[in-house]
Amino acid sequence: GDSDADPDAHTLTRRRRRAARRRAGRRAGAVDRARTSGSRQRPEEAQGLSTPPRRRLRVLSLVAASGCLVLGALLQLLERSFVVDVAGSVLYVGFAGMLLAAASPALSSATIASFAFAFAVAVELLQLTGVPQALVAVFPAARLVFGSSFDPIDLLAYAGGAVLLFVAHSALVRVASRPTAEAPSDTDTDVETDVVSE
Repeated sequence: GDSDADPDAHTLTRRRRRAARRRAGRRAGAVDRARTSGSRQRPEEAQGLSTPPRRRLRVLSLVAASGCLVLGALLQLLERSFVVDVAGSVLYVGFAGMLLAAASPALSSATIASFAFAFAVAVELLQLTGVPQALVAVFPAARLVFGSSFDPIDLLAYAGGAVLLFVAHSALVRVASRPTAEAPSDTDTDVETDVVSE
């Protein structure tokens, strides 16, 4: 009886060893593929954003930009004051930055905040030339984009808006990057199947 059982036990041991080697090979291959893909990451993947999170970030950025636009329009209904002007400048930077984020979700929060601030400052400095006033005289709605007169206080408001934009966009990136439920790995199941089938 023992002589008949020994070959079976030896065969089962060999199968388990082969299954263990296969499992180790699969894991090594997965590590190599991860290293290879990591060395060829696209800019958005370098931020930890694959295609689905990038789409979510684009949608969230568009929603945020729309919110800035609506709030800015509501401010136009209020009597002009220092607080209203500062709030409008902050929303201006936020709107520009969120539009940029929606167009290029691969950009970092710092880059988006910097570009939005630079754009707002450039528009503000353009008011020193008189070009915006001429545009507003022809197209009154252009005042929402170019303003009407230079105000150094706006530059400080733009800086504050850029800081808030950085914080808001960083929060959106974290929301968009939240991992979804992953399907359980079938590696162990495959190994057990190999042992049984052999």
